[in-house]
Amino acid sequence: MSETAARLATEHDSESIMTLWRVLMAFHQEVAPHVWTLTSDAEERYRGYLNQMMQDANRRIFIAEQDGEAVGYLVAAKGQRPPVLVPSARGVLEEICVAPTARRRGVAKALVAEAMEWFQQEGMPMVEVGYATDNPISGAFWQAQGFRPYRVTAARFPSSRIHLDTKVCEGDSYFVPVAESYDRLQPIVAGPSYQAGLAFVLEFLPQEPAHAFTCVELGCGTATLTDRVLARFPRASAIAIDSEPAMLDMARQKLEKHGDRAQVREGEATTCKLPPCEVVLSSFMLHHVPPEALGETLHRIAKALRPGGCFILLDQMTAGPAWGDGVGARSRRLYRAGVSAAIAADVTTQAEIDARWAFKRKMKEEGKDVEYRHRAEDLLAAMQDAGFAEVGLVWRMFAATVLVGFVPKEVSDAPV
Repeated sequence: MSETAARLATEHDSESIMTLWRVLMAFHQEVAPHVWTLTSDAEERYRGYLNQMMQDANRRIFIAEQDGEAVGYLVAAKGQRPPVLVPSARGVLEEICVAPTARRRGVAKALVAEAMEWFQQEGMPMVEVGYATDNPISGAFWQAQGFRPYRVTAARFPSSRIHLDTKVCEGDSYFVPVAESYDRLQPIVAGPSYQAGLAFVLEFLPQEPAHAFTCVELGCGTATLTDRVLARFPRASAIAIDSEPAMLDMARQKLEKHGDRAQVREGEATTCKLPPCEVVLSSFMLHHVPPEALGETLHRIAKALRPGGCFILLDQMTAGPAWGDGVGARSRRLYRAGVSAAIAADVTTQAEIDARWAFKRKMKEEGKDVEYRHRAEDLLAAMQDAGFAEVGLVWRMFAATVLVGFVPKEVSDAPV
């Protein structure tokens, strides 16, 4: 294991900190996307803010390195509580991030030790830190460092954030009326497995953060997954493909901050040409592809991948024995809990959720939102027939399932 060295950051570390900050923001957006919504110029703003913090006498930024590479950073600040409280001075750990490849190697502990030493030198009698309540790993870490929770920070959004649109029950295409509210509502109506599945896909990617590679997201929707890939992998480029212009408009807005590293293209998943790439991603798209088109679609994906390339599929599917009442009841319970939490936070309303489901039922009845429940076993067999050398089921939460396939080294990288 490489030794971790933590030190005070300088302006020469700015780019390394920016790279780690992108990782931090991607994580926060996975956990609570309705809270961590970034502006289109967020990187430029944070770069200026970072410079200000480095010049602030009441702040210190520490950076951790392993083998000469920056693997984590921490922002510490001196502050004041209300003057009626004793003690009134306090230290605050404002930001901390550890590179995914360096986690559980003592990096965070080394950064905290540096900050605590500074606080002690400055005579801070108490130090506070905030962390997400639904992140048990983070909570366990901070408590292991001696921190004890004593309050909860809660948020309620003004009702102006709710865009309850009665037109959601009108239209000839399912995705056109829902595009504007898709990113806000889809994590709620799709249940907890939606965000959990996206988070797993991001962690499973075989590339390292410093690698340069090309990623294609097929059936990208609003390009949430592409956005997270580009945020975590600063040298990656991506092509997001979808057949719905309304969704692509949202994708372009989301990916604009990544500049020329991101392209958005219109195309049908079953027929569009795929550029050569190292990774193809598909999240909650393949259930719209009929069984008779699966073979050709998977074959084109395999042919587009460069030698050793990887296809990661996240979708709803069956696997193994059918559920019993116990599993189904638990799934529904978790779904209702997620909806209730979103309503309590003013992210949506029950009326809006009901309208979305009513519209989806209407589209299904009219044959405009056709879905197929594929079997994982059939998809794995089809992937092997399409030319994938190694396939497997690597993650599952209720019906949401992740399948992966790697092509052999002799697979052609010619466009298909």
